[in-house]
Amino acid sequence: MSHQHSASVWSVLQLRTDIDQILRELIGRHSLDASLCGTDGHRLRTVSFQYLVSLKGVFDLQRTYLQSYSPTFESRSALLQHDLLFLAIMHLLGVKAESFSYQRGLPDHTKYCSFLAQVLLSGLRALLLRRQRLSSEEHEMLINRFDEVWKDEQLESVDHFIIKWLCRQIIQELSKDLLDSMYALPACGSVNFPDFCDKLYPMETYENSLANAAQIATSPSSRSPDWFHNALVLYDVYWSTVAALIQLCVDSQNQQEVHEWTLPYDTQRRKTLNLILTARVELMNRIYNQDRPFSPSADDQWPVEQMRSLLLLGMHPSCSQDQCLCFNDDRATIQNLHLTHGGQDLPACVKKYISVAQYLDGSQSALKQLQLSLGERASALMDCNGELKDLSNKLEEYLQDWYPSAYPVGYEGKGISAKDDFYVIGCPELHPLPAKEILDGLREKSFDIGGQKKFNANASRERIQGDIPHFIGANFRCSKCIGNFPVLSRRKIEPLSRIATRIEQRLQSWQQIMQKRIDAQKVTPNRATLPKQQTVAPSIYSSPSLSPAEMISPQPQNNNSDDLPEVVVEHASPTSPQSFSHISIHSGHDSSKIDAPPKRIWQSIFKSNPSLSTLVSNPSYTFFACGQSLLLWNERGSGFYDFRDADSISFRKINSCNVHLAAGGTNTCAVVAKAETGHALSAFHGSCDEPIRQWRVENPPFAMAVSRNDRYIALKFSRHVQILDTNSGGSYHHDLPHQNSRSGLNNHLVTFSSNSLSFVASTRYEPEKVVSYWSECTNPSTTNIVESRAPFGLVGDNGLSSLVYSSSASQAAFLTTFTEKGFPVFLGLSGPRPTCKLLSDNKNQIGARIHAAALCAAGSNLVLMNQRNEIYWILDAFGTGKGGRRVATVKRPCSVKREVVMGMPTSDEVHIFWIGKGRGQLVTVGMSGGKSKPLELDIDISQLGS
Repeated sequence: MSHQHSASVWSVLQLRTDIDQILRELIGRHSLDASLCGTDGHRLRTVSFQYLVSLKGVFDLQRTYLQSYSPTFESRSALLQHDLLFLAIMHLLGVKAESFSYQRGLPDHTKYCSFLAQVLLSGLRALLLRRQRLSSEEHEMLINRFDEVWKDEQLESVDHFIIKWLCRQIIQELSKDLLDSMYALPACGSVNFPDFCDKLYPMETYENSLANAAQIATSPSSRSPDWFHNALVLYDVYWSTVAALIQLCVDSQNQQEVHEWTLPYDTQRRKTLNLILTARVELMNRIYNQDRPFSPSADDQWPVEQMRSLLLLGMHPSCSQDQCLCFNDDRATIQNLHLTHGGQDLPACVKKYISVAQYLDGSQSALKQLQLSLGERASALMDCNGELKDLSNKLEEYLQDWYPSAYPVGYEGKGISAKDDFYVIGCPELHPLPAKEILDGLREKSFDIGGQKKFNANASRERIQGDIPHFIGANFRCSKCIGNFPVLSRRKIEPLSRIATRIEQRLQSWQQIMQKRIDAQKVTPNRATLPKQQTVAPSIYSSPSLSPAEMISPQPQNNNSDDLPEVVVEHASPTSPQSFSHISIHSGHDSSKIDAPPKRIWQSIFKSNPSLSTLVSNPSYTFFACGQSLLLWNERGSGFYDFRDADSISFRKINSCNVHLAAGGTNTCAVVAKAETGHALSAFHGSCDEPIRQWRVENPPFAMAVSRNDRYIALKFSRHVQILDTNSGGSYHHDLPHQNSRSGLNNHLVTFSSNSLSFVASTRYEPEKVVSYWSECTNPSTTNIVESRAPFGLVGDNGLSSLVYSSSASQAAFLTTFTEKGFPVFLGLSGPRPTCKLLSDNKNQIGARIHAAALCAAGSNLVLMNQRNEIYWILDAFGTGKGGRRVATVKRPCSVKREVVMGMPTSDEVHIFWIGKGRGQLVTVGMSGGKSKPLELDIDISQLGS
């Protein structure tokens, strides 16, 4: 395996806190696969070899975490349990006996045994670094199994040294007290390695200690106690350079995936690579190419010679020489470093030991399979997390419906009782009451002792929350009953029937999804004619960053038929574009005025036939800047709905495919699509058949916007913003302020001012900073910067959600997030000192998780929608306007992801769009709170394709 192949697995495996479950799944998967092999020795060995490659990746990461004297909390959290690590080694010995026995007589048996020995050594070294002694029973079990498995193997040279010397000696040490053992220290205490989370490179701080440790370990003297000490020092020291190169490859791959491969980063990467390779070459020079001051005896020299071969095992031969294929662009630099720091004889010395090492070509494909498996596992976990969060939200909704005052205004769950502490009291109507009201009743009816009322809150709380259903020494009356009857008992209760119904609905939904997958497999011949969906496996060690298309998940709706969307359609061909001219939508403040002709539903862009739905993702979507059109796109193409005609809706397809990002102004839209080389930006107007302007884009932007006057297009990248003129074709480059922090995919926004003369771009950086940059479109010298806060790493973090910019006299913007503590803020951009002011939110009614915000064309009225689907309207938001006024609540499930977009066609109404149950839903809300019934926007999915 190479550095790059190892990096592809590290990127999805490193710092996983559920590594215990991952290892158990790997073991279980191997057991299932092996049980199907029967007597086929070749197939069994192939299956077991893939398991060995996965196990080596886990073991190597474990000892990399443990190479620091004081690992960080993140590194410690990713460590395997000691017992599980021991059992994994025992299972590995069982795999050796079952799949890699010499008695099977399979070819290349020596190579496979050599690789298995490397995996075993890595696991035992990780177990020794845990510095935890094995019990006498565990040690006896391990040594007996070890001898049983390896006693009949004919091992030579380096493999004999690994098994009969190193592994056996480590097992012997595991039976001793390891707290004060130097063998249980990284490099036996001779080098102070950095922690994994603090970066394993650039290594200049401990470069000399690496070379000095290797010099001592390869030159037996009084300072080098024994061969075992020397072997462990060389093993750990050499691995530190390999791990540093792998981590550098991981970071480089991450930069490319998020399109942040810039010239400054590439320069810094080359500098870091030089530092790592300098330390590595000098280390190799000490190990392989140093003249010895004396000739040690053959017995002393033999372990050193075997260690020189052992260090080169496992990695691709080119990765240990000056021809490393993982850094093709830097090959000349690598060769010069080898020549400068190693001399002309070093390549020949290293090559001599490489020829002794055994190498298997199949490890790359096994690593690739492991990477895909881990990516699929991460996707399944994210789906499961979303389902559980959705279920939790529904339970809260049911509780609110059951007892409306369950969530009083400003209630934050702080105090005596939790949200779900509700009781049915012993009154004629069986009224439900929260624990707090019962406590208040006890307080009022407490006994009068010495002229003063005495109340023991702790005792009363125990009486309420305990198992005894009766109140002792209390006699208060139910405030809900008209007759004010006395209450002497209570029992806690939950709406269990609705909870059970909800769970049953989710199970049925999953059964339907699985059935569709099965049906889709029956039409596989049709898939060859469809474009291949491009997917990227997400990182599974941190909270993932998803694209807007990936954030869409069908949300179930209540069983109440009044909440279902209505489709108002005349009879027309379900697949013809002309059918859209008959779809009618009526906006207004009184929902009773909406006409309701017979419904008609057909295969739509959001929920098409099974053969298409399995290959094509739900579309991403956004409103035009004018708020009068809705733009949709996915890998098949793009198009938009036009809402200008209040009596009918038309759909227009845009001549593009493989669309990455899209945005619209008033009559012009722009799409970034994948081209033969790189990406292309195309601006369309009118019929959208041919672009009016095209530009080549090397990397796709994170965010894009089109001005209301259709004049400018803004492309936001990680380090700069590019403003393109659709009239002249010119461009204006705006450099963003440099920050020494990372930003995710969902943490970039850009928008134009209401007069289209300037723009503002916001970027959210770890751990909590949000930097907003303002400038005139054609004058990069006129800029301003303002900072706000939105902490990372909290529950339900979905990044920045919306950014609007008013060109009124105040020159201010409004920024929202879908995070736990990133509250909406007004950004003052005019004047020499920009300001940041939180939105006035009495008792946190609006909250921090905002789906979307929209601004009217005049730049005065502002509308936003929070996670609870409440619509807040702010008049003269950037002038004398105060806090928001709640005007309506949209009937839809409370979602855990940001999936709603808004557009304001006029100053007194707003369009709201989302995808629910695989279908697009459109609602229009007026300034006075009136709203239309949800309208389904249906279109055959094939119409998006070009």
